[in-house]
Amino acid sequence: MRSPIRPVTRRFSGWGRGVSAVAPSYRPQGTAEIADALDACRRSGQSVTVRGGGRSYGDSALPADGVVLDLSAHTAVSAGPGDGEVTARSGTRLRDLLAYVLKDGRMLGGIPGSPDVSVGGAIGHSVHGKDAHLFGDFANNVVAMTVLFADGTIQRLDRSADETRWQAIVGGMGLTGVILEATVTPFAIDGEAVAVRQRKFSSIRDLPPLFDEAENAGEMAVAWVDGFTSRGRGILETGRWVRSRDAGAGAPFGADRSSRLGGLFGIGLGMVNNRALMRALNHVHYTLSGRSAAETTVSADGFLFPIARRFPNHYRLFPGGLYEMQVFVPAESFIDFYSEIVTTGRRSGCESWLAGVKRHRPDPHVMSFSGQGYSITIDLPGRTVRSGVFPAFLDHLAATTARAGGHFNPSKDAVLTAGQFEATCHWLDHLLAVKHELDPSWVLSTGMGRRLVEPLYRARYGYPAG
Repeated sequence: MRSPIRPVTRRFSGWGRGVSAVAPSYRPQGTAEIADALDACRRSGQSVTVRGGGRSYGDSALPADGVVLDLSAHTAVSAGPGDGEVTARSGTRLRDLLAYVLKDGRMLGGIPGSPDVSVGGAIGHSVHGKDAHLFGDFANNVVAMTVLFADGTIQRLDRSADETRWQAIVGGMGLTGVILEATVTPFAIDGEAVAVRQRKFSSIRDLPPLFDEAENAGEMAVAWVDGFTSRGRGILETGRWVRSRDAGAGAPFGADRSSRLGGLFGIGLGMVNNRALMRALNHVHYTLSGRSAAETTVSADGFLFPIARRFPNHYRLFPGGLYEMQVFVPAESFIDFYSEIVTTGRRSGCESWLAGVKRHRPDPHVMSFSGQGYSITIDLPGRTVRSGVFPAFLDHLAATTARAGGHFNPSKDAVLTAGQFEATCHWLDHLLAVKHELDPSWVLSTGMGRRLVEPLYRARYGYPAG
């Protein structure tokens, strides 16, 4: 008989450090220990929050109560069962999975901005990256996965043969099952480095044509936008895979090569940051960047993870926490939506301190954040979110998003109400239905689930249902 693992009480936080919770946690190694921990919690009536890399800005990997199932020790990467396939345990960090595939001249799509997101978290939160307009979300890499369900059963799901349960897990944010491992199919790339080009635009209206050019050229692309200006000026950065003569440009992902100077700068900025300083920094960034149309070659992680590489503890820039809201809107609504939100933000003192824009394509997954349109990130310091002006700004943002036919990314959220989520989440009916089918007793729960989903579940089905 296996000796039972013991829970250890710890404090967990969202990646933005704006929200946190204290809870007992299990850190199992291997499928048997994970199943035992879930079974022990289910029998004792405790809810379970599944946590991988802990890189969600909000509370989607924080406990509402109950116990945390920390899968950060459940890691391994190996050749998959099929030709060219790779299998990774769900706690494996993307940096380790990418190091494994890149050495063979291959890559994965839908890689988010942090290399320390877990494989399970990437699938469960339907994450995307700078190739969202070309590839879609990370789950498009996946051909099979093994899932532990709330009732203790373990099932190997095949993308083509298990459509119903597949659609219940991808984007389920840890509320519908525990991903144990996944098999992915990397694709060949032209080189181990990235040729990067920056192009300035003076108005948000100039951005869609630049995305058109990048998409037609098959280039990855992301835009930074100055949220402190009314016109929405910014810089589009594009990238394409190339071979590099510089060995450093092709260095693997395994080591965290963060900048010591960047870390010191971040600590100093965190002591003095305010709206005036951030407005000035946005101005300096726009002025100094994108002055040349020439390409420069950088390492893969330098392009995919620039902030994580230079400022691995970037939340130190914001001692009160950094809150990120990400909104998707259809392409036809993008310009008017952005102009409305920027105007409201400037009037209320809720300008986005760090704003980014990506173009997306539709995904086959029901609970995917993506669609035919654009996403906009709105990053605010904790002092703004806790101020008296923020609730009115959030109400306006939610109402404007609903009118535009858009929706929020719940995996990054920590501020929405259940009513605002209901008014903007187009896959809500599907989420509630699969939750009712797979886990009506709410064995699996999270802070986000308790805040946004449980009230709506209770109104429809009653709670608990089991």
